Amino acid sequence: FMASASEDGTVRIWSADTRSYLLSLRGHNSPIWAVDWSPEGSYLATGSYDGTMRLWRMEHHYPLRMFVGHAADVDCVAFHPNCNYIVTGGTDRTIRIWDAYTGDKVRIFRGHVTGVTAVRFSPDGKSLVSGGENGEVYIWDVGSERMVHRLAGHEDIITAVDFSYGKESLLVTGCVDCSLRFWDIAAADKSVQQEDSNVNMVAKEENEELFGVPDKGVESSSILTPVKTLRTKNTPVVTARFGLTNVVFGCGAPEVL
Repeated sequence: FMASASEDGTVRIWSADTRSYLLSLRGHNSPIWAVDWSPEGSYLATGSYDGTMRLWRMEHHYPLRMFVGHAADVDCVAFHPNCNYIVTGGTDRTIRIWDAYTGDKVRIFRGHVTGVTAVRFSPDGKSLVSGGENGEVYIWDVGSERMVHRLAGHEDIITAVDFSYGKESLLVTGCVDCSLRFWDIAAADKSVQQEDSNVNMVAKEENEELFGVPDKGVESSSILTPVKTLRTKNTPVVTARFGLTNVVFGCGAPEVL
C-alpha cells in the first residue's frame, strides 16, 4: 500500500499493485503536511497545519489517537524502529517524541532556530536526525537529549533526512538548494566518543535505558562536513530515502513552497 497526504485534510490509501485508490482517512481539520508508515506497516502517523499529530490504522477511517503539544504546524513525523514511539517536528522549532500507546510526550528537543522540516530515527533507535528551514541539520542522542553533531553545508530548507541500513551508518540529506549530501556518522561518532573520553565529559551507565533520565549537563557537539555532494541541474530535492540495499531514491520538483 501507499499513502498520500493532502491540503484537503485527508489521507488517501492506494494499492501499489493495481495503482488504484482504495480509501480515505478523515480527521484533520486542516492541510496535512506529513505522513509516515509504521515499520510493520499497520499504522500511519500524520502531521498537520492544525498543530496535531494523529495515529491511524487501515481498518479504521478515523484516527485512533490525537497528539497535542506543538504550538504551530506539525511539519514532519517518523516512527521509531520499535513502533512504540513517534517523533514530530514543527514550525514552533521543537522536536517531540511521543508514546504511541498512551499519547504522552516523553522527550522534547530544542535547538533549532527555525521550523523543523524533517526528522528520522536511526535504525537502532538511539539517535535522531532533524533538519530545519534554514538548512541546519542536527543529530541528537535520544537517551540524553544531547545534540551530538551539527551538519554544515546546506543553504536552504531541508526536505529529507534518512539513515542507511547496516554498519555503514551513512546519512543522506535532501534540500531545496538542489543537492543531496552524504555524511559518515559512524566515523564522527568514534571521534566524539574519543574526545569525550579524553576530557572526561560524559560517563554513561552500561545498562542505561533508551529513554532513561536525560543528561542535561553536556552541551558539546561536533561540526561535520559531507563526504559526498550530488547536485541536480536546477531542481530542488523534495525527498530522499535509503532502500534496504542502501540504494538512495530521490525525488525533485520544479517548485517547493
